[in-house]
Amino acid sequence: MVSLRLQRRQTQVAAFEALRNVRMQLLQFAIEKPKFLRLWGYGMPPEEDAQETAYISMIFAYLKMAFALRVLTENELVGFCRVFVDPAMVAFWERARENYLNDPFSRESRRFAQIVEREYRRIGRVSPVKETASPQSGP
Repeated sequence: MVSLRLQRRQTQVAAFEALRNVRMQLLQFAIEKPKFLRLWGYGMPPEEDAQETAYISMIFAYLKMAFALRVLTENELVGFCRVFVDPAMVAFWERARENYLNDPFSRESRRFAQIVEREYRRIGRVSPVKETASPQSGP
């Protein structure tokens, strides 16, 4: 019984990783050809640097996957969160955090978001985000 659960979990993680890889390839293409970034929703506000925002999104997707796979420790993730002194990182998290905090994928994904949010608030950002019981979409 435990073996079947473990196999199912491994299959879910592999499928999620494959999906993230496709997303990363598509975003990389759009970063190289910025006219496609708007199709991902980047660059909507006039002041936003679409390429930078797409790259930041890829960083967070990588960190989330590394944390979920236990390749990235909580201490390492906390160390990364020092980036919240950078205005672009702050702006990204402020736009994306609700999706991360309400991610239905796994307990690890939600824990990732909780740690990042805790550090975001600790560093001095304090506007609360509403967490929902049944999210409509992930990051």
